[in-house]
Amino acid sequence: MPELSRRTVIGASLALLTANPALAALTPTPRQSTGPFYPSRLPLDHDNDLVTVRGRPAPAQGIVTHLFGRVVDREGRAIPDAVVEIWQCDALGRYHHPRDGGGADPNFQGFGRMRADADGAWRFRTIKPVPYPGRTPHIHIQVIPPGGRPLASQLYVAG
Repeated sequence: MPELSRRTVIGASLALLTANPALAALTPTPRQSTGPFYPSRLPLDHDNDLVTVRGRPAPAQGIVTHLFGRVVDREGRAIPDAVVEIWQCDALGRYHHPRDGGGADPNFQGFGRMRADADGAWRFRTIKPVPYPGRTPHIHIQVIPPGGRPLASQLYVAG
């Protein structure tokens, strides 16, 4: 059997990982701050539907958007029972937070929380984020794995 050079082995390994990305370790989501508008107190209704607030007569203003994903580790294995939270401004760029000066859409929940299922899957019904002065459209997200350290980040809208 011919001896393989180091260069050949490394090249073949890279080709294998490129051809099958499932074999490569995933890049971790970067940490970001929770920002100044993480709720100072949770709304009474803080489920995964931010468009319909229990007890309110109308849905939130804005374009309804379904946001979903999976919580996985670096090897792509599901992390069941992780708590996933999102919070964002309303269709007018206002947060439900005392430091944002009031005036947020009372029909928009602004914050949601749910537990990932056995496959690490989560889903929210919310509105498409809008820009406000100094910020591009985004949704804040925090994942809290069972027994682990919370990871806060932000999801940005392409374009």
